[in-house]
Amino acid sequence: MRRATLGQELVEFLTQSQASQRIFVGCLALLVHDWFLTFGDEVAYIWRSDWRIPKILFLLNRYPVIANAVLQVTYTMMISATNLSNCEMLLKAIISMKFAGIIVSEVILFLKVLSLYRNSHAVYATLGLFASFCMISAVIVIIIWADSVRWTSTPLHLFQGCIPQASMAIIADVWIMVVWEILIVGMAIYKSYRTWRESTSSLFGVLYKDGIHYFGLALASSVANLALSLAIVSHIPASSPYYTEFMFPLP
Repeated sequence: MRRATLGQELVEFLTQSQASQRIFVGCLALLVHDWFLTFGDEVAYIWRSDWRIPKILFLLNRYPVIANAVLQVTYTMMISATNLSNCEMLLKAIISMKFAGIIVSEVILFLKVLSLYRNSHAVYATLGLFASFCMISAVIVIIIWADSVRWTSTPLHLFQGCIPQASMAIIADVWIMVVWEILIVGMAIYKSYRTWRESTSSLFGVLYKDGIHYFGLALASSVANLALSLAIVSHIPASSPYYTEFMFPLP
C-alpha cells in the first residue's frame, strides 16, 4: 500500500514538474523573442539618448528580468534540493526582483496617467496615497507568503531544483494590483477619451486613441493574471511541490 502511494506521489510530482518547466520555458522564449524584436530600436532610441528618467525606467524594467531568469533557472533546474537555506534565499531574491520589476512597470503607468492630468494636485495626492497603500499592502502579503513556504526533496534524488512542499494560498497581491490598475486605467481612459473627443488635431486624436487601447490592454492583462491565479488555487493545492512556480512564474 505504501509502495503504491509512493508511486502515485512520484507520478504526480513528475506531472507537476513537467508542467512547471513548460511554463517557465514558454515565458523565457517570449522574453528572448521580445528582446530580439526590439533590440534594434532600443539601441537607436534608448542607448543613444541622454540619461533621463524615461531611459532609466526603461532599463530598470527591461534588464533585471534577464537576471531574474538566471536566478529562476538556478532555482528550478540547477541547485540541489537538499540545500534548503540556498533555496529559501533564492526564492526571496526571485520574489524581490519580480516585485521590484512590477513596481517599475507601475511607476511608468503612473507617470503616464499623471501626464494626462498635468497640474491637478488632487489627482497627484489621491494616486500617490493609494499607490503607497497598495505597495505597502503587497509587501506585507509577499512577506507573509514567503515565510509560509516549507521545503522538501525528491523521493529518489533524481531531480535538481528547489522543491517547496507547502505554502499559504495567497492571491491578495494579485487582487491589489487589479484594484490599483482598475483605478489608474479607468482614470487614464476617461481623460484620454475626453481629450480625444475635444481635440481638433487628428494627430492628437490618434495618440489619445492609441493610449486608450494601451491602458485597456494593461488592465486586461492584470485581469487575466487574476483569473489564472484563481484557477491555479482551485485546481492545484498549496501542498503541491510546484505550487510556488505556478504562483510566481517568470514575468
